[in-house]
Amino acid sequence: MTATPARTTSSPAVREPAPPAPALFVHRVGDGEPLVLLHGLGESHVGWRPVIDALAVHHDVVAVDLPGFGRSPSLPAYLPPTAANLARAVEATLDGLGIGEYDVAGYSLGARIALELGGTRRVRSVIAIGPDGLGTPVERIGGYLGLLTGRGMAMALAPAAAQLTSTPAGRVVFFAGNRSFPWQLPAADARELLTGFAAAPGTTPPTGLACSTSRPGCTPSRRQCCSCRAPRTR
Repeated sequence: MTATPARTTSSPAVREPAPPAPALFVHRVGDGEPLVLLHGLGESHVGWRPVIDALAVHHDVVAVDLPGFGRSPSLPAYLPPTAANLARAVEATLDGLGIGEYDVAGYSLGARIALELGGTRRVRSVIAIGPDGLGTPVERIGGYLGLLTGRGMAMALAPAAAQLTSTPAGRVVFFAGNRSFPWQLPAADARELLTGFAAAPGTTPPTGLACSTSRPGCTPSRRQCCSCRAPRTR
């Protein structure tokens, strides 16, 4: 009788779960169905202030500071700042707030992330205003170079932000390219947007390049897209 050697099997290595992304800062106000607002690259929830009060009349408004912007920490170093990873960070924050289904609106980078979120079952509708990353490669590179130019300008003007933003003419100098009526921005909001753009770690090249060159990952039937500027100040 011949003994058969016992067969040995190797178990696949079990990966440790990745540490969760940090919770993001949110400004929450109003009653009704949840409406998540996502700002543009280099900004914060402050970019939505001109319309937040009006939206809060009929919605539970959740205005998020995206990772690396405003009061939110950056993504962990092991996570590249792609639209998908930024969207997951937003979802994790909404989970922590106990929000189930919701509508989402965003502009610029926020619109790109809104389209990413639109592929999930919990999103009822998407409004994407001027989403990043949907142009041709040449257009995306041009947009990225424009971002670097704007960041350099913000860093140069930040030391004089208080004086620059205190007058309507001064606010036009920096915000004419991304606001319909920049002179109507409240001085405090303009100052916060300018200094935040200059200082935000999320505005560094990895985030801008990763978000502007990643592919659109949404379902067309679940989104509405329009080409507009950021929220208008009345």
